[in-house]
Amino acid sequence: MKNAFLFLLLFTIGTTYAQTSCHPIKAYLFDNDTQKEIEYKDVKLFVKSIPNDSSFTVDGRVCCLPSGKYTISAEARCYMRYSAAKELEIYNPNDTIELIFEMQQIMHCGMVRFPDVFFETKQCVLNDTSKKIIDTLITILQDNPTLVFELTGSTDSRGSAKNNMKLSQCYVNTVKKYMVSKGVNPKRIVVEAYGETNLVNRCADGVACTEEEHAQNRRVEFKIIRFDFKE
Repeated sequence: MKNAFLFLLLFTIGTTYAQTSCHPIKAYLFDNDTQKEIEYKDVKLFVKSIPNDSSFTVDGRVCCLPSGKYTISAEARCYMRYSAAKELEIYNPNDTIELIFEMQQIMHCGMVRFPDVFFETKQCVLNDTSKKIIDTLITILQDNPTLVFELTGSTDSRGSAKNNMKLSQCYVNTVKKYMVSKGVNPKRIVVEAYGETNLVNRCADGVACTEEEHAQNRRVEFKIIRFDFKE
């Protein structure tokens, strides 16, 4: 009974202290272009304590901090991390501190197809037009260094399934090699080959199609899959 009472006393003291020393922080995120409040999906707050240089990440837009000095930045899905961290010096635990972040949207967030990165039949060589399109996407990645992305390669249905799988692997390897040569960290690139299993039209085995229709299936797609890459 004595131990139970002692535990209850310590728990009550600890809870009371936590409640009185906690400073509620609430973040509001707005689209920098539209000025509309953005959807709070996959929001993270990055908190750094100035005195001891410790840092941690909070999932969501609400957190509670003890008294002290901090910098806080925010990140949301399909938006760049807010680079200019907010500096806070908080003491009054009774006040909720509201932070406003104007976020810059990431263009082409999600699945993006290289519409002009076409491959000749049974080849995986990039032409100059394809390189220019990939260069545009490389710029997006350089401007958003926390993005991790996936390259997926697909072929048309002609030839054997085994050879088409190898060919689609060649597609993504060729694009990855080009992007790495332009300075993209290879750890930020995940590649996946689908062979002839990911057609975008009716041109399956045994279906008569034009050359243009087959060409639509010989492609590489780009997909942002994570927003938390660290060197």
